[in-house]
Amino acid sequence: MNFLSVACPFCSLHCDDLHLHYDGGHWVLISPTCPLATRKYKDWDPITAGPSNPVQEAVKILNKAQQPLILLTGSMEQEVVLSAVNLARATSAYLVRDSSYAENISSAIQKAGLLSCTLADLPEPTDQVVILGDDPHGTLPRFWEFVGNNKKEKVVWVQTQNIFESIQGLRLQNKGLKTSFSKEIEGAASRIAKANSGVVFANAGSISENENALTEVLLWMKELGDLKKWYGQVLPSSSNELGISQGMRSATGYSDGMIFRKRKIYHDPRSFQIEKIIEYHELDALVIIGDADHLPRHILQKMEGLTTVILSPEKPSFQTDVWLPCPRAGIDAQGTMLRLDGIPIKLESLVRSGRTLIQNSLAQLIQGIIK
Repeated sequence: MNFLSVACPFCSLHCDDLHLHYDGGHWVLISPTCPLATRKYKDWDPITAGPSNPVQEAVKILNKAQQPLILLTGSMEQEVVLSAVNLARATSAYLVRDSSYAENISSAIQKAGLLSCTLADLPEPTDQVVILGDDPHGTLPRFWEFVGNNKKEKVVWVQTQNIFESIQGLRLQNKGLKTSFSKEIEGAASRIAKANSGVVFANAGSISENENALTEVLLWMKELGDLKKWYGQVLPSSSNELGISQGMRSATGYSDGMIFRKRKIYHDPRSFQIEKIIEYHELDALVIIGDADHLPRHILQKMEGLTTVILSPEKPSFQTDVWLPCPRAGIDAQGTMLRLDGIPIKLESLVRSGRTLIQNSLAQLIQGIIK
C-alpha cells in the first residue's frame, strides 16, 4: 500500500511531500531523504505494553495527589489541548507547557516587521542566511535543502554563547559606529549590509532564557526589516509548539503558566514555570502529555522522585510510574498541527493500531477523579 505526499508530524516544517510505503509492519520513507522522518517512521511500533490497566493506575495516583502538575508538550496535536485543560481543572492542577520559546521569538519577528514564510516558499534570490544559535540540521534535516546548499558556505553564524554581544556589535556596525568588536563581527555586518535580501533563522532555545538578548535581537531584526527584504524564521524545539500555545490561549485565555482552583484560573507566567513549580512548590504527582524525552536534562533531573504519569506515542526512555500509550497524529490518528507560518496542517491516520486516543484516555482519567 503506497501513500504519496504524506504530511510529516515529526518537526515544525511539516513537509507534505514525503513518499512512504508500508513494508513488513514498518513504514519506509522513499523520498525525499530525511534522516529524522526515516528514523521516526521506521521506529514506529504500535506496542501497548504497560500495566494491566494503566488508566486505573493513573486514576489512583491522581486521586491520592494533593497537588499535581500537568505538563503539555509541543509534540501533540491541537485537539488534545481542551482535554488537558479539563484534566487540570478536575484535579486543581498547575498547567504548563514545556517551552514558550517559540512564541517569544515568533512574537519578536512579527513585531520587527520581518516577512514570514515557510522554508519551502522562501524566494530563490535570497542573498544571505543568518543563523542565531546552533546548526539546525540536527532537528531540521531538510533545512539546507529548502534554503539552498549553495548558501551554507556563506552563512553568518551568531553563536549562542555570546549572542547578546554579537547582535549588539552587528547593530552598531550597521549604524556605521566605530566598535571594538572582533573582525568576525565586522565581516558579518559587512556581508549583511551588502545583501539585498535574506533570512534570519532563530533557534528558539538559543536566546529565550536571556531577555536582554531577546530584546537586542528584536531591535536588530526591526532595523533589518526597515531597510531591506528580510525574512524571519523560528525553529521551535517541538513539532507543534505554536499550535499548543494557540490552543491553550483559546481554551483558557492564557498560553502558559496557570493553576486551577475550583472554577477560577490563576495566571502567573513568571512564577508558574516548570522549573520553579517543581523546585519551590510541594508537588506529589506529575502528568506529562506528549513526548518527554526531548525535555532538557536539568528538568528531567528535577523530576526525579516525583510520581509520574505519561501519556505519549513513544515509550519514555526513563523510569515512570505509569505509561499510557496513545496513537501518533499522522500515523495512526488524525490531528492538526501548526506549521511555522501559522498555517494549520491536517494530519491523516494511515493505519490502525488499536491504541486509545489520548482525548479518550484523558476523559477516562477525569471520570475517575474524586475531588
